[in-house]
Amino acid sequence: MPRYSDRHGSDRASTRLYVGRLSSRIRSRDLEDLFSRYGRVRDVDLKYDYAFVEFSDPRDADDARYNLDGREFYGGRLIVEFARGVSVTFE
Repeated sequence: MPRYSDRHGSDRASTRLYVGRLSSRIRSRDLEDLFSRYGRVRDVDLKYDYAFVEFSDPRDADDARYNLDGREFYGGRLIVEFARGVSVTFE
């Protein structure tokens, strides 16, 4: 049985991951390289100590969440979970 289910809400929410506990040394490219092992990454939005990573396919996002949550990366243990809430875009 696949780990992915529709319980995560809209398509965008189910393809967007929150990534926490990031080292200040991490760059967007580092995250893109790590997460792209699980599928096509559409966007990496790096803040200071957290980021949002968006995939093209919800199954890829779920695989990345399952495999990377709790993983050591740049000296810290990652938190990877589905992003909650609504992203806001200003035009």
